[in-house]
Amino acid sequence: MTTPIKVFKKGEVIFKEGDRITGLLVIQSGGVNLCIQRPKKNVDLFSLASAQVMGETFIAGMQSFNFSGIATMDTKIMEIPLEQVKSLLENGPQVTKVMVKSMAERLKTTMNEVRAQRLDKESVPCPDEQVAAIFAAVFHAANHKGLRDSKNPKAVSIDWILLKQYCQRMFGIIPKKVEQVLNMMVKFKLAKLVMGKPADDPEGPDEIQRITFSDLSPIENFADFWQYYYFKNGRNDLLRVDETLNTYLNTLVKLAEILIPDRLGVVKIELSKAIDFVKERLGTALTPDHFARLEARGVFAKRSLASDGTLWLHFEPKEFQNIANNWRFIREVDRWNEKGYVDPAEEKLAPRQVKPGDLACPQCSTAVSSNSKFCPECGFKLAQPA
Repeated sequence: MTTPIKVFKKGEVIFKEGDRITGLLVIQSGGVNLCIQRPKKNVDLFSLASAQVMGETFIAGMQSFNFSGIATMDTKIMEIPLEQVKSLLENGPQVTKVMVKSMAERLKTTMNEVRAQRLDKESVPCPDEQVAAIFAAVFHAANHKGLRDSKNPKAVSIDWILLKQYCQRMFGIIPKKVEQVLNMMVKFKLAKLVMGKPADDPEGPDEIQRITFSDLSPIENFADFWQYYYFKNGRNDLLRVDETLNTYLNTLVKLAEILIPDRLGVVKIELSKAIDFVKERLGTALTPDHFARLEARGVFAKRSLASDGTLWLHFEPKEFQNIANNWRFIREVDRWNEKGYVDPAEEKLAPRQVKPGDLACPQCSTAVSSNSKFCPECGFKLAQPA
């Protein structure tokens, strides 16, 4: 009798917690993440690869799965019916039955202990106390073991197997977490992945072979930033992003791109022109309150009064860019914890399309309501009806 083969796409649920075990599931190719699913986050337990099995705990008396299995890539699963497995065990030597049952009992106990430990200590994929360690591990492994590009000193490339082994053996960071950090770097256009067939499975799906980082400094800065403020009493508020301030900060970074820095790397512009620049792009004014709130979060800009009464704004673009990068990483870590993974190809939601009779923004053509003062997509100031 031919054993059926089932194919699952990346992210597809193979079985859910509480589903009845109907057979021994053998992974022919691909990978599976065993986890506990939650509404906003998954608790990871184990990562399985080809030639590994699921459902074997039925031998120890378990009738259903106490975790979920999700494909981490395109995966082929062969299911061997329980009756067929039981028949093989019953017809085998007695010592085999005793040994298999003993191993199954031990595995059941281990799985339950890991489940309880993860639920207690790691209710999210990237808990706050591990953020610095996870990102620092990737930085130090790539920086120490990677190869430098002679034409671009900032660029570093490293073999995927070497990177994940170094992170796990030296820093105790599991490969799945390392892979999510890489996805984040790809999403931010700070790294590129070289995909290819694994040497032990030429017919299998493509896997990561090598990583090229265009610049490791953003990940190093973020690890330092997080560990400094996380372990500094009373400053955990700096590890949460204020979306309004984040928007103003990124707009000021854009402003710096058209200014010429001095020998110390500082740019200056008339305060009124800076306010106009921000208002033109966001539709709202940059006020002294915004500067005060930015300074409370470590974003410092100097304001000076010239002899002719002109107010000038001075700031360091490099420092602003570093802080903007850190806030970007924080926001992505939050999404990782909510979704359970990082999607490097995640796209912005498309703006609402204009239907016949709808009002539209004259700048970006997004549909707007008659009560809107500014476009929700581009921030353009809308003319109000008389």
